[in-house]
Amino acid sequence: LNQIDAGLNSEDADVQLEAAKKLRVLLSSERDLLIRQMLEKNWTPRLIKWLRLRDRPTLQVEALWALTNIAAGATDNTSVLLQNGVIPTLVSLLDSSNEEVLEQSVWVLGNLAGEGAATRDLVLSAGALTPLVNNLKKTSWDRLSLLRILTWTISNLCDGQPRPVFDIGLILPYLAKMLTSTDTEILSHVCWAFSHLCDGPSTHIQAVVDSDVCFRLVELLSHSSWRVTKPALRAIGNIVCAEDDHDYTQHIIECGAVPSLRRLIAHSNREIQKEACWTLSNIAAGTVDQIQCVLDSGCIPSLMGLAASDTTDAEVKSEACWVVLNATSCGSDSQIEYLVNQGCIQILGNLLEETSMVMMALEGLERILQVGELEAKRTDSPNPYASLMASANIETLVSHKSATVAKRASRIWQQHFV
Repeated sequence: LNQIDAGLNSEDADVQLEAAKKLRVLLSSERDLLIRQMLEKNWTPRLIKWLRLRDRPTLQVEALWALTNIAAGATDNTSVLLQNGVIPTLVSLLDSSNEEVLEQSVWVLGNLAGEGAATRDLVLSAGALTPLVNNLKKTSWDRLSLLRILTWTISNLCDGQPRPVFDIGLILPYLAKMLTSTDTEILSHVCWAFSHLCDGPSTHIQAVVDSDVCFRLVELLSHSSWRVTKPALRAIGNIVCAEDDHDYTQHIIECGAVPSLRRLIAHSNREIQKEACWTLSNIAAGTVDQIQCVLDSGCIPSLMGLAASDTTDAEVKSEACWVVLNATSCGSDSQIEYLVNQGCIQILGNLLEETSMVMMALEGLERILQVGELEAKRTDSPNPYASLMASANIETLVSHKSATVAKRASRIWQQHFV
């Protein structure tokens, strides 16, 4: 450590480089100890100063390796880098002709951008996005390592709350280009970037839809790696649940998403199962034609199975139930009949015990009873669905602690069972 300290403070180029190399070796085995020493001995300003020595790329690389370790550490460590002006210095290196210097500079910026919204915004305000995109634009497909780090860093710049403010048009064409990659890591980073963008303002979602990437995102739902499937699914889910005058849901349906979503509700990854159900529940809250797409996909029996099983993960079960709830509340008479035949009354009855879902369950059961009344009048016979609700125990909700629930249950009971 004393040798490194002396070397870092030396004016001899060879001694400096030797000290930097020793620092890298020690960081690989004693990282936490070394980072504490770096901070205590105030090595950071010297390392950042070395980044500006463009005629000494080998020394730049060694300094970048050390700074990467600091940036990947605790937030307190990051603040030391920021106080010493590391971000503008790193941005200035994004036009470096040395591949290692460029790659490592992008890596440190990616770590800083991933620290949180405040640090991310500092990276953006330093003007990092344009040179990052320019590098993405000109980097050939065979430079996989650089492309992976570039897409990861740009994805981090799209992430965080509140959402970042920048010209989305600057990055969309190149993110769309990267979606044509066959590399799993690149695809994962790019899909995460799209998922973050689609979790932002409606103008971002509109821009993503207009960039014609939705067909590819849907295609990636069938990717062999969950690391690609999950962010692609999140992006599509965010588009579907967007609150906007534009019907983005219809566009996603026309891209062929529903059959893929049906397959994903049986995925081995719990998070993917849950998000597939969540996306289907948002589609099932749409128009009658959109609900019909869900029914036609053949997913309802599987969803009913998930909703009814005691072994289903609680969050997956909840999202599966929301598909049934939304389809029942928003569906046509013939769709209600189909859902009843698939066992939705039992599912809705079980949900009467769930505080967060009881009102929606009552709404669905009431809708079923209303359809049953129409059938009863047409055939001059009793409501065919009323007898199926005996096990739902609607009557017990008349005295529910929630006045709203009690009022709704009382109305249903009085109109259909008394």
